[in-house]
Amino acid sequence: MKVSLDLKNDKNRNNAISFEGYRFVKSDTGFKNFEVAYPFDEDKDRCYLEIYKVDQDQYGNYYTTGRAYSKSQGEKYQLKPGSNRIDLTREFGIADNQSFAYHYLLEDK
Repeated sequence: MKVSLDLKNDKNRNNAISFEGYRFVKSDTGFKNFEVAYPFDEDKDRCYLEIYKVDQDQYGNYYTTGRAYSKSQGEKYQLKPGSNRIDLTREFGIADNQSFAYHYLLEDK
C-alpha cells in the first residue's frame, strides 16, 4: 500500500484521515455532546479530562479564563476506556457555542 504525505496533491488532501480524538455528537434526547476517546491501559493508569474556559482578546488570540469544574467530579473528569460522551453544558456549564480547551491527564494507579 502506498502512503503519500504530499498535501499539495488534491487527491491526498481530500482523502486525509482525521486524528482529532474528539467529535461532537447528538444525544438520544437531541442535545449536543462532546465525545472523546483516549487510549490508555485501565489496569495501570487512570485517565482524566480537564476542561478550561477560554476567551479571545482584541487580536483574536485565545487565553484561558480558568478551569471549568465538573458538577459531579470536581476539577478532573474521570474517563473510562473507549468512547466517552459528555454533555458540556450540563456537566461543566459550557454553552454550545462557547470556546473551551481540554487536555488529558494520566495518573499511575
